[in-house]
Amino acid sequence: MKILLWPFAQLYGWGIGLWLWLYEKGYSKRVTFNLPVISVGNLSVGGTGKTPHVAFVAGYLDRYLEVAILSRGYGRKSLGFRFVEADHPAEETGDEPLQLKRTLPETVVAVAENRMYAVPRILAAHPGTQVVLLDDAFQHLPVRPGLNLLLTEFRKPYFRDHLLPLGNLREPPAGAARADAIVVTKCPADLTEDRAAEFKRELAPLPHQQVFFSALEYGDPYRLFAPTETMPLHPKLRALFVCGIASPDAAVEYLKNRCAGVYLLSYPDHHFFEKGDVSKFVRSFRQLPDSPACILTTEKDAVRLEAHREYLTEQGVPIYVLPVRPRFLFGGDEAFFDYLKTWLLEFRS
Repeated sequence: MKILLWPFAQLYGWGIGLWLWLYEKGYSKRVTFNLPVISVGNLSVGGTGKTPHVAFVAGYLDRYLEVAILSRGYGRKSLGFRFVEADHPAEETGDEPLQLKRTLPETVVAVAENRMYAVPRILAAHPGTQVVLLDDAFQHLPVRPGLNLLLTEFRKPYFRDHLLPLGNLREPPAGAARADAIVVTKCPADLTEDRAAEFKRELAPLPHQQVFFSALEYGDPYRLFAPTETMPLHPKLRALFVCGIASPDAAVEYLKNRCAGVYLLSYPDHHFFEKGDVSKFVRSFRQLPDSPACILTTEKDAVRLEAHREYLTEQGVPIYVLPVRPRFLFGGDEAFFDYLKTWLLEFRS
């Protein structure tokens, strides 16, 4: 299969190379803005924990500045520019922007295919905006960010991957040179500094690039449609884990270490659940062995499941949402915050 896919990966690489060359030589124009613009993205197709990191960065910046998050709104069934409100359906906004808005209700969140024109629209409607955070914009070259944060997964780093369709890379690994900082995500919680140093040597960052390591930290699940009701995981619990995310491995591993049994029902990333899907996992839940049991899902999936609120409420099945946030290793979150703070102060000077 790899031999068959190799020519297509080469063709894809030539096309991407031409596209990058046009921007590098100035044939395709890029714009800059006179306020801090931070891009968070990756080289691969999903799976790096991007949305929790975007929320993490925005939550920190919100303490001091007026922040706006701008996303393409991947998977939405609408077109054009729009501001995201917490009561919007996921089909109109995309699941990740809606999740971000609900996580950070006071933060401006907008979606648009053309972010070059979307930034001025945000500033016109919210003139107090002091920093714009571009979600999943590492390949969005028309806007030149002041700070480029590149995410790569510890178990599947870009330097061991291949271009689509042979692998999961959107562009060649050399594109990492555009990054100002690289965050290695989904690291083992017990990652040692020696092992991190070995990984960093293989990563081979450029002299100007900062490298950070982060792990995912899960909280107690909260009930879908009743978020104040929480349920700690325990060794007697059996859980049907329903998810439509790019890489559920980390969550599954976490759950298996804390529950009596974990049964995975996985869908494609950004999958909009149909009535048949929901009926299927309700039936699957009822077939679990007799013991304390529940359905678990992710925060990203939860916003898409809300379209079936009436049916799920009628069925009376216990559905809980597993919250997650990044935790930076070796110096903790403060080392990463200091990096952001230093960059902002230098930008403003």
